[in-house]
Amino acid sequence: MKRIYHGFIFILVTCLFLVSFPIAFLLYGHKKYWIVAEVDFDARDNGIHFFKFVRLNHPDINIAYLISKKNPNYKMVKEIGKTIEPHSYKHMLVFIAAKAKISTAVHGCSPSWCITKHLLKHHCTGKNIALKHGIFKNLHPNYFKKNAHLDLICCGGKPEFEFINKEFSYQEGVARYTGLARFDELHNLTIKKEIFIMPTWRRWLDGVNSQSEFENSDYYKNWVSLLADRRFLKLVSSNNLEVCFYVHPKLNRFLESFDSLHGHVKFLNSKSGDSVQQHLKDAAIMITDFSSVFFDFAYMRKPAIYFQFDEDKYFESHYIKAYFDYRDNGFGPVVSNKDDVVSSLENIINNNFKMDKNYLSRSEDFFPLFDSNNCERIYLAICEAVKK
Repeated sequence: MKRIYHGFIFILVTCLFLVSFPIAFLLYGHKKYWIVAEVDFDARDNGIHFFKFVRLNHPDINIAYLISKKNPNYKMVKEIGKTIEPHSYKHMLVFIAAKAKISTAVHGCSPSWCITKHLLKHHCTGKNIALKHGIFKNLHPNYFKKNAHLDLICCGGKPEFEFINKEFSYQEGVARYTGLARFDELHNLTIKKEIFIMPTWRRWLDGVNSQSEFENSDYYKNWVSLLADRRFLKLVSSNNLEVCFYVHPKLNRFLESFDSLHGHVKFLNSKSGDSVQQHLKDAAIMITDFSSVFFDFAYMRKPAIYFQFDEDKYFESHYIKAYFDYRDNGFGPVVSNKDDVVSSLENIINNNFKMDKNYLSRSEDFFPLFDSNNCERIYLAICEAVKK
């Protein structure tokens, strides 16, 4: 029954999409729209940074942002420029006629999963631009040419660009080393005495439904063990450090398991509107496991620690390694237990919260572009793609 329902929806949406072509070009074709979107049609990432840049610096571009009026960031986006309600009929029409579809998710500007999955691979109209959510360190098959047919992929680091250019089967010039849009805001920082902890999720936790089952997982036990460690607490207290722990959005259903913990830790999450980028900018030290947000921290030349207590299982069940190895290419020590986390943290504090020279050199090699011109490079690359 479910397959029949989805089949019916696909046929319905496809028919609506196809008959809307003449209407779209009649109403919006002459306006040469650029549309911008983020994952879940939000406004926290590269999309909003790029949208703001274009509105301020290139007001002649007819650009619109896809965001719901119900989104808490809607008012802020509306003050910057034109918005379109996601999944509305206007969304579909502008999507068809748009010159450039710019998103942090692969084909994230699409008004329907049916169109995304089946129709965009035929490259109907306009140019598909991947701003990307972050830097790729693993294979992302959904971005391969056979699956995505992208016209421009914006890369945040030089080794990442070389990896995508070689492995994703695009012709020369589709992958471009521009830097990420949000990198423009990662300069001239005022660093606070904050430890920002941001682990990623695990695929095998998707099947965990009860709070008690989650609290019995190695994931939960290892992070809680670190936060309750006496040496860790003493180090935090004696150095007057604030500890902020960002719970991954996929684990929001277990927020109560974190909220009931230690008063010295501030727990953050996407539901409360906490800005990841602001904490990345403010923090002096980062502790993560495998989350790609460490690239932003490394871009700012700040020290990080990788707490990888389940390394073997992670690479067996979650992601397959590609060009990036944490020990050979990472920007901080890789440790597997809480004692080594605390020892590494102590070393960083004794080094005046600075990156070790070896990790600093790696950061400089990974990010040879280190300026506030990332959005401008992306803008010029899109202009070039649109003219083709």
